[in-house]
Amino acid sequence: MIALRLDSGEMMCAAQVGTLRRVRALARNRGEPYGTPRCPWDADIEGAAAELLVARELGRYWHPALDPDRKVGDVAGVDVRHTRLDGGALILHDEDIDDRPYVLVTGSLPLLTIRGHLHAETGKDRRWWRTDTGRPAYFVPQAALDPGLPEAYKATDFARRGQQHVQLQTEG
Repeated sequence: MIALRLDSGEMMCAAQVGTLRRVRALARNRGEPYGTPRCPWDADIEGAAAELLVARELGRYWHPALDPDRKVGDVAGVDVRHTRLDGGALILHDEDIDDRPYVLVTGSLPLLTIRGHLHAETGKDRRWWRTDTGRPAYFVPQAALDPGLPEAYKATDFARRGQQHVQLQTEG
């Protein structure tokens, strides 16, 4: 695994998106679906950063949604889960979409590590079910994950060149 660094612009974007998500949830009195994280502000900001990193590494556009939409996924049909714990597990729930890949990202800004991925149907294995955490869920160990990102979701070289072309045109 290689820790990947987000630059200051990427961190600023993730911080803004995470902050907007938290404020929107508070304004709508939307509770946490799986219990309150230690610091929900950090969870929203670093979760957004993990999504941004996965999009960058897949060569995909990141559409930073402010309201969760479980139907579309976080990045081009892929869902991203984040934990600060380097040895943390990929956490899945019964309502997670079976045929969708879930990517585990660990660490804290500015360094994040993509630990691997798997489809939810594979991760919903009873041997990983835990209820002793205050958050009943499947805690899939990193050793059970496929390494890296799901290849089928990576942008083609042609698409990446197109993204670079658009970026060059808008700079300056």
